Amino acid sequence: MDVTRTNRGLLRRAAALAALASCVALAACGGSSSSDEPAGSATATARAAAGAKGPITLPTGKVKCGETPNGDDPCLVPAAPPEGEEVRIGFFALANNTFASAAEKGVRETASKYGATVTTLLNPFNPSVQQAQLRDSIAANKFDAYIVEPVNPPALAPLFKQLIDKGIPVTTFGLTNGPDDSTARIQLEGQTLQTSRTPVSQGQDAAKAAVEACDGKDPCKVAILRGTAVLAFDTNMAKALTAELDKSSNVDVVATGFGQYLGGPSRTAMQNILTAEPDVDVLVTLGDQMTVGAEQAIRAAGKTDQIKIVSMGAGTTAAKAVKDGRWYSSTMVLPQNEGVLNAVAAIAAARGQEMSVGIASIDTRGELPLNITRDNTAEWQEFVPQWSGL
Repeated sequence: MDVTRTNRGLLRRAAALAALASCVALAACGGSSSSDEPAGSATATARAAAGAKGPITLPTGKVKCGETPNGDDPCLVPAAPPEGEEVRIGFFALANNTFASAAEKGVRETASKYGATVTTLLNPFNPSVQQAQLRDSIAANKFDAYIVEPVNPPALAPLFKQLIDKGIPVTTFGLTNGPDDSTARIQLEGQTLQTSRTPVSQGQDAAKAAVEACDGKDPCKVAILRGTAVLAFDTNMAKALTAELDKSSNVDVVATGFGQYLGGPSRTAMQNILTAEPDVDVLVTLGDQMTVGAEQAIRAAGKTDQIKIVSMGAGTTAAKAVKDGRWYSSTMVLPQNEGVLNAVAAIAAARGQEMSVGIASIDTRGELPLNITRDNTAEWQEFVPQWSGL
């Protein structure tokens, strides 16, 4: 057994406490700080003790400090982790998923920069497989920090608690790690970091774009293309979407289909929608990958001039389609930003820097719009999408 690795959690806690004690003794944690954080906050103090200064630099956008409606202050994540021994990161994510791949890119580039290694374990959107991967890794004392895209948070909670009790950092990205999909704030006590483009906010943002697309039509017939009804985040996103649409008296949701987050099934689902409701004015899909398939069905039916398409993801495919005028809009999503945030937090926590922060990834976009549209192209002209969206 590697005794150093086994006791690392205790050493981390001791280091953090020592840093805090030193900070208090030197009276270095008070009003002289230039940080926007409360001088007496535990997180701000730990950051100051570690010598890290924010805000963090991300691939896209410029981080603005301050708490937001959907999450904590992004500047509570240090600009860089403190120096220290090598950190072994386990990265648990979805297979064949370009969002996860983009997040992994952010994790790996950050790990390479700050003296950490990354081992990737993928699952085919199967909660049982992810549980087994985590269980086996914990039993083998394989990693010093865990970055997880949580497929089924309730089932993973006991495993996460085991890690937290051992002093091993747990961060999550992409999917909300908890029952409340309206917030990115931490819902599991002791979790180091959560980043999420919350399903509720994304549904609301897409709805606002759909209402704009409906301007001048009364009634405006809207169809919705979901992924699957069995996933909580999909259901919560759809609920937020329809609740926001219901606020507009001219909007009438006439059909809902399911595309399984794949192009082929989405094409078929859209064909079925058009058979039942040939006069649809606006289509809202819960993902760019489904929009591609749905657009094929719309084109085949000769309805490209009739139907405005509202999508989610702002990947390379969406950006081109919006600029070309084929799609009306797509919601902003930044998976690589999430990867960088998770890696910095995981490495920092593994080296003794305590934090518990939940960040809405959309709050890291800087001046970029919540929805990319042709009308606001000037606001995202230089934007480089972080993933394909497919």
